[in-house]
Amino acid sequence: TIISAGIGYTNTPTLRIAPPPAAAVSPTVLPMMRLDSANLASYHSYQIQFKPDIAEAWANWNGGLFSPTDVTNSQYVFIMNGVGFFRLKHVP
Repeated sequence: TIISAGIGYTNTPTLRIAPPPAAAVSPTVLPMMRLDSANLASYHSYQIQFKPDIAEAWANWNGGLFSPTDVTNSQYVFIMNGVGFFRLKHVP
C-alpha cells in the first residue's frame, strides 16, 4: 500500500516489494479431479472407469459411481495414486 507518493526527489526512487511469506509460495495440491457432465440423464448411474495407459483395458474404479443431479453438473472425485485416463460408463 502506497501511503504517500512523496515530492522533491532528486534521484529516481527505487520501489521494493517484499516477497510473500514462504507458506504463500507453495500451492496446496489435492488428489482430486472435477467431473463436468453435460447432457447426461439426471439421477442415472455412471461408473467411473480408469486405465493407466492408452493400450490397457478399461477397469471400474473403486468407489467410482457418479450420479448427476442435473443435466449439467460438476462433482469432485478424490483420486489417490491414479494417473491415467478416466471415462464415464452408463450403468442401466
